[in-house]
Amino acid sequence: MKRVFSVFLVFLIVEIICLGNPKIWAEEGDLAETKSKVETQRILKLRIEIKTEKEERIVREMGLECEWGGNVEDSELSRREAVCNASVKQMDQLKQAGIEFEVQREGIRRENRRPDYEGGKENKGVVWGQDSTNYSIPYQDWTYSPITITLAPTGATVAWIDVHFEVIHTYIGNLAIDLTDEDLGHEYRLWDYWGGSQDNIDTTIEYITFFNGEPVNQTWKLWGWDCCVGDTGYIDYWWIQIWYEDLPDLIVQSLTATDYMPTLKNFQKNA
Repeated sequence: MKRVFSVFLVFLIVEIICLGNPKIWAEEGDLAETKSKVETQRILKLRIEIKTEKEERIVREMGLECEWGGNVEDSELSRREAVCNASVKQMDQLKQAGIEFEVQREGIRRENRRPDYEGGKENKGVVWGQDSTNYSIPYQDWTYSPITITLAPTGATVAWIDVHFEVIHTYIGNLAIDLTDEDLGHEYRLWDYWGGSQDNIDTTIEYITFFNGEPVNQTWKLWGWDCCVGDTGYIDYWWIQIWYEDLPDLIVQSLTATDYMPTLKNFQKNA
């Protein structure tokens, strides 16, 4: 009887501790989610134009898997070009460094295996824009940062979108971040009050198909909302990358964002 009572007492104590610290369960879920993201990764085959020794050093230091022109027998590449496998984040780093490239194909990488381009088609179009202007996020009101895209061909429509955003804020668990089209016909939740009392957001959401069929050339808006008084912050920087035509037939796992229509009816966005 004593043994049964002791087991029950230990179980009760553990349950009380865990219920009092929901973060324990959340961390286990976060680890599982992180693991699922690592297992399948979007990968891009880039043809990179190397103009200077500095650019070549940058590419090599990034650790990209590359086939370098002049080093491979029967290569069609010039001495200053390379075909490399890169993630979306690495592609953004190349853009920030001012290195020119073209996207040849898109595929997937499962765990640490070699990229698989068999399911992908050649991509014919991608446009990119950024905004580094700071926009203060008010208490219980929406603010937005706009990026106007004009360089896609006339009539081009969205296949999918990648978005990176950085928000400086003292309590990110109070924030909602949305991506919308120009006339607010479609609203997509990128950040949904996650993160608790942590500071700042710096994240990339890939392969958003929610805006399929929308015109590429328009003003896209990143919105911020702060639900609670007592903390401050602003949209610091974001970029949008819009792919059009020839959508690859890929197996891509969904990331943290989900399709979401805001329910804050009393505080509507104004285009």
